[in-house]
Amino acid sequence: MEMQAAMEILMEMQEAEADIMAIVTAAGPMLLEELRAGSAYMQAKSKAAAHFKGGERALALDAYKACHQILMSNPLLHEAKSNPLPPEGDAALKALGAEMAKVSSNCSMLYLEMGQLEAAIAAGAAAIAHCPSWPKAHGR
Repeated sequence: MEMQAAMEILMEMQEAEADIMAIVTAAGPMLLEELRAGSAYMQAKSKAAAHFKGGERALALDAYKACHQILMSNPLLHEAKSNPLPPEGDAALKALGAEMAKVSSNCSMLYLEMGQLEAAIAAGAAAIAHCPSWPKAHGR
């Protein structure tokens, strides 16, 4: 039932030409376990945000790197390389890519603030690669 609801949300938003981040924010938790409240990913993401708000840039960066590792461990990434995905798998892969773009974008900003320009550029490029249609990724 959740998968069908997520697919309906995705279709409605795509028809309305909503931006990709609005789409994944609405449907992502129904598509991916990692985006559900209480998951290890969401706990790591909350920790990263708290460190960022507290001005602890290095700790925030470490927490965002942990978030990235959690997302990279999703088996969907590996399955998509070897098998065609059904529509719900493709939607979940897009949601995963968009979330990875957010994390990479945040890392880019933190690297820049810490004076690590090459790392900031690499993380910004990763954000674009994960979700090329997200305008904010191109700004970082």
